[in-house]
Amino acid sequence: MRIANLAYGSQINQPHSNNYGASVDIRGDFEQAEGVEMPLSFGRLSSAGTNRSRITLVSSENGIKTPLFFAESSHTSLDSAIKNVRLREGTSDWRNIAFISKSDRRLMAGEKEITVDGERYIGRWKNVSAETAEKIAGWMKSHDFDAATFSNFDANRSESQISGLLQNRNIRQRTKSYFENLPEPVKSVFSTFKDRIFNPAEAPASAPLNGDRFKVLRLEGAADRAADIERVAQEILRTGCKYSSSCNLPTRSGYNPRRGLQGDCISTLRHLMKTAIGYNMPFKWMAELPRGMLNDRNANVQVVEVTKDELKAGDFIFWKGNYVYGSDTRNNRLNTHITMALGPNKIFHNTPAGDYSGAKIESLDRIKRRAKIVNDTNVLTRYIDPRSPTGRPLYASDHAHHHYFRA
Repeated sequence: MRIANLAYGSQINQPHSNNYGASVDIRGDFEQAEGVEMPLSFGRLSSAGTNRSRITLVSSENGIKTPLFFAESSHTSLDSAIKNVRLREGTSDWRNIAFISKSDRRLMAGEKEITVDGERYIGRWKNVSAETAEKIAGWMKSHDFDAATFSNFDANRSESQISGLLQNRNIRQRTKSYFENLPEPVKSVFSTFKDRIFNPAEAPASAPLNGDRFKVLRLEGAADRAADIERVAQEILRTGCKYSSSCNLPTRSGYNPRRGLQGDCISTLRHLMKTAIGYNMPFKWMAELPRGMLNDRNANVQVVEVTKDELKAGDFIFWKGNYVYGSDTRNNRLNTHITMALGPNKIFHNTPAGDYSGAKIESLDRIKRRAKIVNDTNVLTRYIDPRSPTGRPLYASDHAHHHYFRA
């Protein structure tokens, strides 16, 4: 069995030694795998907490498509090849090493399958699209490889955290040395990443650090009414609008002389958009809301991928899990909060986050310090049952979960 070891990082520079005392067993040297690219971005602090810490690259669907390099593994068993790469990378988690193999066996837990030129390939990978996996399989077939392995770590730091870590002189120097010590042609391939960190003014605008492209729901025509949307948003702020799950703006007057203007995250945005441009957001559960907006026959809403600087008035951004509310760890992939852009990196929302609660306008950067964007198209377009794992409906009295219910 011929197995290709695909690499994009330190394996190329140091195949026979690393910080963990292990080597990757290969025949010959690494060469560029023509036609095979992996979307990469800065997203991981390697050897965290030690004097070897530096910023490394990880595969990311929102990253820069970067050519991979390969060398033939000395192992002829796929399990042995995966174990070798795992030891070389210093990880005990098998999920951090991806593989693609031509095989007729049934799928095991966590595995996926693709078909290329009528042949079936199975594998385990994450943060990599099916299209990228198919290209790797096609390359394997043209080079007579039966399988391929590659490192597949998750990001463990956000873009803002990466930027903060680079203020540490030691981490910055170790990261810089890593790029300077790369051999050609690898060094030229990764020059974009080096410039992105050390010469940001000269780096291409499209070069992300870590997933700074994300998906939003864009309402057609809303950007043309940006001034009206901004005006109503400012009016809501002037009222001192408070967060409340029991007093919803569109179903009541929204104003009580004793309590003032109140609403939850959905109803506040529904009030804003109806007042500003006459758009009626669907009355849906939070988990159903994205799909309801996309299927609304009275408005044209599309999923669009943007950066924070490409946001337009009327772009809706969904957030997930316990990142916003703190106590909901069971529904980490569901939509738990909605915000709306007023323009580039400018967000309006009504949040229930403790002492911070209420309607406000702030930058996307600030919200991302506390929350995580729903960036999965499936989550945005499919129905998700907004119930607890036990099947018990979540009621408005469940403080951490009231955002799941109809506004």
